[in-house]
Amino acid sequence: MRSLGKGRESGAVLVEFALVASLLIFLLLGLLEAGLLMNSRLVLVQAAREGARLAAVAGGLTTKVERSIREQLELSLLPVEDVAIEIKPKRAAYGRPIRVSLSYDYHFSTPLFKAALGYRLPVTVTFVTRSEKVRR
Repeated sequence: MRSLGKGRESGAVLVEFALVASLLIFLLLGLLEAGLLMNSRLVLVQAAREGARLAAVAGGLTTKVERSIREQLELSLLPVEDVAIEIKPKRAAYGRPIRVSLSYDYHFSTPLFKAALGYRLPVTVTFVTRSEKVRR
């Protein structure tokens, strides 16, 4: 009876390593993409929250509100020109709801996820608050 040679065993080990390594790389890239996506969403949440608070105090859309939202986005290195800002209504009476919505298309970084999930994933965040501005 002949025993298997060392060359055959090392070939099997190499194939097993290739299978396991590709799976690990796929998982690591998935974690990276999920982290970047969650970071983008958290940035939008913070900017919308800040904008909603300022809009409530000001009674609607002002240049200060929009500037604050844009500053929050710039600090996070999110491309400001790619974020759609919507504040409704432009002016609200005391106690009326003010809705601040931010929309952003997240673009996947790795070609594998671009092919599997598409090139972009829309992320939308909405905050609703009540106007605190008393008009006289």
